Amino acid sequence: MNAQSLLDALLQAGPAGSTHSRLNHALGPQGLGGGGSPLGGILGDLLQQAGGMLSAGRDKVAGGDPAAIGGLGALAGALLGGRSGALGGGALALLGSLAFSALRSASGNTAPVSAEQIAREAPIGLKPATNAAEKGAAENTARLIITAMVSAAKADGAIDGGEMERLMRQVKEAGADADDQAFLLGELQKPLDLEGLIRSVTTPEAAAQVYAASVLAIEIDTAAEKDYLQRLAAGLDLPPQAVAEIHAALGVTS
Repeated sequence: MNAQSLLDALLQAGPAGSTHSRLNHALGPQGLGGGGSPLGGILGDLLQQAGGMLSAGRDKVAGGDPAAIGGLGALAGALLGGRSGALGGGALALLGSLAFSALRSASGNTAPVSAEQIAREAPIGLKPATNAAEKGAAENTARLIITAMVSAAKADGAIDGGEMERLMRQVKEAGADADDQAFLLGELQKPLDLEGLIRSVTTPEAAAQVYAASVLAIEIDTAAEKDYLQRLAAGLDLPPQAVAEIHAALGVTS
């Protein structure tokens, strides 16, 4: 299977009704492209362009070199259907961006960053994989994030047959192949295991990515969902400021 491709398809399908509006917010000037974000300077114009394409449902980013700054130029394309060549992996790049920005802000470091700093310091996904080990790490991270999103979707009860059918149909339409679909169906059918998910997260960067993906997967309009996110953040040992930064970037006020 191709976990990064499946993650792109899952975000394109939109597990929650608010998924796409939150992605759009993250790609706009009030999110990662804003002046208050450490990534604002380097991503501002790019992410505003990508956000506009997200709203329009376009499946490619026009012009430029998508690999120039770690694939970030491909965000909108990969999130909404650009699933080949340089356009692959955009969802992981976005989640890596959210994690990188939130953790820097939580540490009190809000100074703008350069492309060179991203290449040195950013988590896998935000910067391109350069060898087999990094490619494997990116796939493992994407697989973990998919598990996290499905887990969050179960926060207020098991996923019913109709919702499961809708999601499987939409990821298939988004381009997920048979192996991808089989993996996702297996995750959907498993019982909720929050403690197991938390044990699988081994770095602060992965913790922030897992939390951001979980926020994208649910509406956060029930007590059970709010409690789930609180327990997830506590279990992942995410700083409250990092949680707040992720919520702000995604336009979440809950």
